[in-house]
Amino acid sequence: MELGTWTGGMYPPAPLTPQDATFDVEMVDGTLDIKIHQPGGIIPTQKAVFDGDAISFQMRGPGRTEGAPMRTIVCRLEKKADSTFEGTCIDDSVPAAAPQGRLVMIPPSQG
Repeated sequence: MELGTWTGGMYPPAPLTPQDATFDVEMVDGTLDIKIHQPGGIIPTQKAVFDGDAISFQMRGPGRTEGAPMRTIVCRLEKKADSTFEGTCIDDSVPAAAPQGRLVMIPPSQG
């Protein structure tokens, strides 16, 4: 996976608004590290894995209501023919049938 600053976007389920984002992709102590920069701040990811054709990772987000516990969002992005990655993010605090968010990552060499 190409290291560096990727561009792209976060597309949460409606009624939330899509946001442009950048993704810092680096190796830290032999482990893939992805930090998502979006208008609300930096979202660090956890358990990032790249298997050649896909990236998977988790990120933590605030609860949906004030005082609610943090929630885990699990993302799996598939590599496309143009070397971008695109896929779904599933919020573990909502039913499996709920609408899913999407992430798109465009590598530095195409930005």
